Amino acid sequence: MKEVKKLLPSEKDFQILKILHNKVSNIIINRWPKNDLTLHLFGSSINGLWTHGSDVDLCIFADTDNDYSKMRILANVLRSNNMQRVIPIENTRIPICKFRDPTTGLNCDITVNNRVATFNSELIRCYTELDKRVRDIILIIKKWSKCRGINDSKNHYFSSYSFVLLCLSFFQNIEPPVIPNLQKTVEVPRKILKNQGSGSFPVTIQYYNEYKKISKYFKTQNTMNHSELLIKFFDYYSHHYDYNNTVCSIRSDRGILKKNSFKTRFAIEDPFIHERNTTSNSREKEKNRIIKEFARAYNILKLPNSKLNDIFKK
Repeated sequence: MKEVKKLLPSEKDFQILKILHNKVSNIIINRWPKNDLTLHLFGSSINGLWTHGSDVDLCIFADTDNDYSKMRILANVLRSNNMQRVIPIENTRIPICKFRDPTTGLNCDITVNNRVATFNSELIRCYTELDKRVRDIILIIKKWSKCRGINDSKNHYFSSYSFVLLCLSFFQNIEPPVIPNLQKTVEVPRKILKNQGSGSFPVTIQYYNEYKKISKYFKTQNTMNHSELLIKFFDYYSHHYDYNNTVCSIRSDRGILKKNSFKTRFAIEDPFIHERNTTSNSREKEKNRIIKEFARAYNILKLPNSKLNDIFKK
């Protein structure tokens, strides 16, 4: 799809990303040289869904506690190294520090020991590598949701992460499935990492992470092209999905939990932290708007002479 090619980062973008990672890593290591710290990328920059100019997620891995886990102190270190727009945010489930690197022009979020997020990123990367249609459709959905103003968790809409999970659930649920369930594929060995804490959520990480070998066990019979899958996606979430009684859950059979333990409409379960609903910040008004946007996109795309860009327009 031409639209996807426009979104994909260039080789220069990845070179700039490497420069950023090395720069911030050196800042952290030089400030705390005796703590054996390592800096890791996560999120879209490694899960196959990064686009030109996207924000970058960084995580400091540390085996011991120190003042680097305090966002205000970390913010001061970043400011002293000429980082711009530095904003520490501490009163959240996962404290973060936002900043902009003036050399690369990239905006960043940095956290400490948010290890579950790095595994989430690898899991999503496995899915996007299994079938390029998965990556391409997710990139289109991310652009569409941002253009339509519904990819905005600060204003009670969904996050990009929630839209990614909706896409993966759809690809598991469609008949025939495009992707398998990498957390339930029992025929193959899985990465198992127990008791990886995430704030107040101790979890067991278990998933199949060798996507290059999965084709021995799973070959999709789905031959739909991008356009057909995109229309099916919008049709599914505007006309067929049960928002009240089910939960979007990519760890479950066909991407769906048939019992809604969250007791709230349009819940999306985190694949590793099962107690976490990724749409918990969203209100009914915003959820209804999102559902209407699914229907709007479907109605546009089913028209005989419609173009993909039509769904992005305001």
